[in-house]
Amino acid sequence: ITLRIANVHHPVITQKGHLGYFVHPAHRGHRYASRSVSLLLPLAKKHNIDTLSIVVSVNNIASIHVCEQLGATLIEQFINSTTSKQPLICRRYYLNNQNQQNIYYCEEEFV
Repeated sequence: ITLRIANVHHPVITQKGHLGYFVHPAHRGHRYASRSVSLLLPLAKKHNIDTLSIVVSVNNIASIHVCEQLGATLIEQFINSTTSKQPLICRRYYLNNQNQQNIYYCEEEFV
């Protein structure tokens, strides 16, 4: 999981607070990405990041579900032409980090 805590000059990542995550295929389906983002929110708060950004491909259904589980808001859909392959249609979500109500908590214990 990554959290950018400074402003960057990148065509897709437009602000500090950009989140990125990857879950190894053998461990998917356990909501580890949602849990990890939730655990990272207090760190973002310490860096005065009130809104976090998550960019996902429209084909990445699992990441779209993560954004929905976290209560993130879909801001826009756009064409990402910065990839080395063909351009991708992506979605940008914003996650409000100003209150704790939209943080996803899992009732299961970590194994």
